[in-house]
Amino acid sequence: MADDNHIAQLRRGLAHWNAWRDENVNIRPDLSGAKLGEASLGGANLKWANLSNADLTRTDLGNADLGNADLILAILSGANLSGAKLNEAMLTGANLGSANLSGGGT
Repeated sequence: MADDNHIAQLRRGLAHWNAWRDENVNIRPDLSGAKLGEASLGGANLKWANLSNADLTRTDLGNADLGNADLILAILSGANLSGAKLNEAMLTGANLGSANLSGGGT
């Protein structure tokens, strides 16, 4: 289950989230099972985040950094992952139906 503090940090906005991540580099965000469908998370620093079982339906994750993120069983149906960094992300059982995976980042 997601950490309520981590969800609160994310809901404060993308600029706040990325600054919080920069200040807390040793925290692995726990957003597991979070309902984030249709959120605007383009450019978000989600490295090492636990997003397992999260609902990311139609979420904008364009240019987001999802390196080493746990996306096991996440719902990414219709999500925009254009330019997202997915290096070593765990996607086992993730639903990527109709997701935009163009222009993958490095």
